[in-house]
Amino acid sequence: MHIIRIDDISSTNDLALKLGQEGIPDETVIIACHQTKGRGRWERKWVSPPGKGIYASYIFKGILLKKAHKISFIVAAAVCRALKSIIFIKVRWPNDLIYAGKKIGGILSETVPLGRKNHILAVVGLGLNITTQKNQLPAGATSLLLATKKEYNKDEIIAKINYNVSYLYKKLKVSDVKIDKLLNGFFETKNKMVKIKTGSQREKSVYALGINEDGALLIKSGKKGAGTQKIYSGDIIYLRENNEK
Repeated sequence: MHIIRIDDISSTNDLALKLGQEGIPDETVIIACHQTKGRGRWERKWVSPPGKGIYASYIFKGILLKKAHKISFIVAAAVCRALKSIIFIKVRWPNDLIYAGKKIGGILSETVPLGRKNHILAVVGLGLNITTQKNQLPAGATSLLLATKKEYNKDEIIAKINYNVSYLYKKLKVSDVKIDKLLNGFFETKNKMVKIKTGSQREKSVYALGINEDGALLIKSGKKGAGTQKIYSGDIIYLRENNEK
């Protein structure tokens, strides 16, 4: 994997999208020490204090359009695998990284067409809180330091994540990856009541069954509801009445 390191930047994703269209090699990652305008989905701000987290964007140029929707799950799974000996992170659909009910990281995937037929440029941004302190984080967030009470070598963590990203990306390119199998044991949005909002629709309470092989969230109207619906994009809010024992 080709690595570009930068001290300060507005957004690693913005630079990755620019460089990705200018001939930068496939499997390039841009890693910043600090972002001044880090962002998540729907242009939400991502807190990026200097030196406290991993702020990175992966550039993928060899992926078929029909597989593009899986690329964010590849990076999410890579993080879970890389850190499982330290902390057991789970994926909250569609793009949050969660530990003990608190957000420790997030994923932002963006795509643009490439000149090659049926191929796209995919950029996947990763924000992961490493040594971020409680007073630097929004409510409901945590960091590796806060969760484990220990400090870890950030470069070693990045190297492990990059290894897993590269391995899973190559697997996706050569054959395919079933997302339900990939996230087996790492998926949090399962057997829970949630509120979901898709597009311009109003929020509605549904029962989340889990995820399918394409990364769609499987839902039904209630725990005892009939029929299953596939949701490919949206926002969810967890309900207090989650039926976990």
